Amino acid sequence: MGLRKSQEGLIIAGFALATVMVIALLVTYLSNRVVDMIAIQNQVFFSKQAYWNAYSGMEIATSKKIASLHDKPNADVSFATGKITITKTIAPNAYQGGNKVSTITSTGSDAGGRSRSMKLTIGDPVNIAEAEWKLEAYYSFNGNVN
Repeated sequence: MGLRKSQEGLIIAGFALATVMVIALLVTYLSNRVVDMIAIQNQVFFSKQAYWNAYSGMEIATSKKIASLHDKPNADVSFATGKITITKTIAPNAYQGGNKVSTITSTGSDAGGRSRSMKLTIGDPVNIAEAEWKLEAYYSFNGNVN
């Protein structure tokens, strides 16, 4: 009978050890999930930052009347959370007999190197009311995953 009582303690100790191991595995798994979720949220935030930088660049570029965009300079604006680059393409067209802007590209990048671009294409109008306007958003990924 004395041998029987020592085996009862061994069963309880084994059960307690198994419970602790299961809890430790759950904590490890869940903490890894939380770290992954935080990393993904960080990437999503900065990708949105790059998009809004590109959008802000388009607002900067189109803040004047479209017909007078020939005097709108290209721009590079850098700040703490990213950069805005505005480039334009000038082509000859029939509108008022001079060279006018045919495309404007705004590229926004974030602090992590990810970038998004928007391109405004302006048609070749004979009459300004017949102009074709097209805004394209490019969601290119030019950064690293981490």
